[in-house]
Amino acid sequence: MSEQISREALLWGSIEKLLILVVGSFLFVGLLEEFKSHEAFLFDIRKTYVQVREKRNECHKLQNDLYLTRMDVAGGFLTQAKELPFLLRTQEKVVPEEYMIYMGVISKLPSEALDKAKRLSEEKNICNTALNVLYEDLALLLGKHKAFMNDAEEWAAAINATTSTQKREIDRLNIPIDYEFLSSPFRYGIEAFMLENASTMPELMKMMAQAQTVIAEKELERLKIDEKLFMDYRSMILPEMQLRMKAGFIAWLFT
Repeated sequence: MSEQISREALLWGSIEKLLILVVGSFLFVGLLEEFKSHEAFLFDIRKTYVQVREKRNECHKLQNDLYLTRMDVAGGFLTQAKELPFLLRTQEKVVPEEYMIYMGVISKLPSEALDKAKRLSEEKNICNTALNVLYEDLALLLGKHKAFMNDAEEWAAAINATTSTQKREIDRLNIPIDYEFLSSPFRYGIEAFMLENASTMPELMKMMAQAQTVIAEKELERLKIDEKLFMDYRSMILPEMQLRMKAGFIAWLFT
């Protein structure tokens, strides 16, 4: 009898161990799959951060190029302001062919630079939109969305402030350009227009250069505002990223 009880006890012990092993295996597999999911989540975080940095560098370059191009526009207007009096004084005289080639080049500088500035501005706006989406995506992954939105609102307010200041500073220049002035070259011809405005054109060119300098200065301010947003963003997310990346399976298991 005791021998039968012993065999039954042994059988039940084996069954218990088997059940524990089976349940433990299922539990371990489940935990392992969950950890793999966690690793995939960390991969998404790293991937998004790389995308943030690449897009930020692209936007930074566009903004810097925009600032430099606005300075090119200002430089072009200043060069015209310096050369125009000489050209008007010698209009009935023979001037060297090299000089006319030179004037032909500098006459195109503001126009070409303005076209480039328009293109860069459009590309920068598109880039900023994409960057802000990436900023928000990563902030959501790391549970920092609210903090990022606060920073984003401050960034938008600072950018809008530069736009308002730019308009006020340009308005203070009182540049004497109206529809009649702009349409005169087309109505009466470039030569007649230049002769009629010979005394005022150099000063007007200087004022245009001042306006473009104001715009360039504001573009530089925007560059610095963008830089501050990125630095604040990094300070916010990097500690959180490092904390999550350090944890291995055992550490993750007990969190």
